[in-house]
Amino acid sequence: MSMLRQVDVALGKGEKAPEVCKELGISEQTYYRWRTKYGGMDPQRARQLEELQRENAQLKRLVVDQALDNQILREAARPTGKPCAAATGDRSRSSPRRAGTDGCGSGSCVRSGTGITHRRCRTGNRL
Repeated sequence: MSMLRQVDVALGKGEKAPEVCKELGISEQTYYRWRTKYGGMDPQRARQLEELQRENAQLKRLVVDQALDNQILREAARPTGKPCAAATGDRSRSSPRRAGTDGCGSGSCVRSGTGITHRRCRTGNRL
């Protein structure tokens, strides 16, 4: 018989809640908290509830870990560096032209059929 049930039976016989709780080794506050939480549940359902709560907590931790991993991967995939000459309008840099770039040397600009495409850095500024 569960403790909650034992206290309820003893209270039905006319005993006082503080005395019964003391005999069972639980605080009166614990009894009332359990009564609020598990009131009319049978022990099997209470065990199922506890099991589901543990599983839910574990799944929440997994989701948080996954979200953190995704954030780390997004940060790692973002290009970093200074804005290129084409993005800032600075044509004074004298770096050698490389195939596929606009000549700024940063490698952040790619020549396409419609012109120069600039990638964006993690602050949202064009590189």
